Amino acid sequence: KEENVGYIVFDVSGDLHMGIAQGWYAGFQGVNNKTVFGQSAPEGGITLTERSIRFDGRFGDNQNLIFRYLRSRPIYDQNGVVSTDDDAFTWGFMFYGGQDIIVDHCSVSFAQDKGIGAYIDESHVTNGSGLKNLTFQHNFIQDSNTGGYVEINPNRSGDPEEYVDAVSWHNNIFSSVNRTPNLAFNGRAEKINNVIHNTPSKNTSVYHSLVLNVEGNYYQKQSTTPDEVRVDINDVTSGNPSVYTDSNVFNGTVGGINVNLNGNSGENNSIMWSTLDATITAPSSYFTQTRHSLGFPNPVTVLSPFEAFDKLVSNGDIGAYKYLDDNGYVQTYRDSFDSSQLEIVKNNSDYEPKNASNWVLPVIPHNTRPNSYDTDNDGMADAWEIRTFGDLSQSYRGDFDGDGYTNIEEFMAQVDFN
Repeated sequence: KEENVGYIVFDVSGDLHMGIAQGWYAGFQGVNNKTVFGQSAPEGGITLTERSIRFDGRFGDNQNLIFRYLRSRPIYDQNGVVSTDDDAFTWGFMFYGGQDIIVDHCSVSFAQDKGIGAYIDESHVTNGSGLKNLTFQHNFIQDSNTGGYVEINPNRSGDPEEYVDAVSWHNNIFSSVNRTPNLAFNGRAEKINNVIHNTPSKNTSVYHSLVLNVEGNYYQKQSTTPDEVRVDINDVTSGNPSVYTDSNVFNGTVGGINVNLNGNSGENNSIMWSTLDATITAPSSYFTQTRHSLGFPNPVTVLSPFEAFDKLVSNGDIGAYKYLDDNGYVQTYRDSFDSSQLEIVKNNSDYEPKNASNWVLPVIPHNTRPNSYDTDNDGMADAWEIRTFGDLSQSYRGDFDGDGYTNIEEFMAQVDFN
């Protein structure tokens, strides 16, 4: 347990106005070894707004970061205005370099640029840093321009695509966003058990020499515009991606042909992929019939797309919807926008994404913990400590049951089991 590991907890709920950040590089610097527990806030949770949540890792930062149960709705661009530009520098969560990063059970919307993602360029290559071990799971990504993005554009100085590896997108819902997600680099990646609803245009663009598993995803109500909704392999840039794709539900138009995949193992899933902005399906040389052994440290259990839909949509295990009450018990709260978006996905309904034209933050409860909640100021509810330890003598950094997790991590992890 490193002494510089920090935990961020909240004694209040409400909208956290981050202030306007100027410029492309404007982001939080020097952030490492931090876990942000959004579930620690009382009923209402935390909404981050006004500013892109961007972490600047050009100088080797963004190491060992975890974000849980937060809502990010930036709305404003780098100049403090509501922009309709494609690259408006509004990110829900953006990691400009880094490694060992988890974004879990977060709700992201109102980002004209991109919802969640990561990127590097030649500055990271020069500094010997890159992107490695990124996990995006159980996030609800809605009403933004681009949904998810870990893509290195071609022909960049220093070939930064060589410095990206081990990226997992699993058990997320993408609703009314493009790029679900884009994945373009020379490392390993997986896209597993996501629900993708109402994609206005393209889904996932893949290129460079990416090694990718795409399994058990549920594509629902894709756009009716011919040749617009597809899963792309960019055949223009150099590289030769290897994609294993199986057991996906997909009903859409690819290359002018209606594609219907029923989620059964063994169906030819390559037919839902096309070349970039083209009307032809992707070449067979880009696909493999053998599932890649990616060697990720925490492999994902692959469910059928129908099981994934039930878990994420029917049962609602998605986004920032749990919190710990004043007695340290797990409760649920989902704000009005998340609730309405979940109903749209559940009922397979139409929704026209606003894309900056009418973004209004939902009204959420603003609560403050009572003085009796945590009298020893260790981030854990006194009532839970007494139930669990018998008294208040345990440190938040301790490990009462000897399982390798700190006491505060045990307290916060109740949301995973209740």
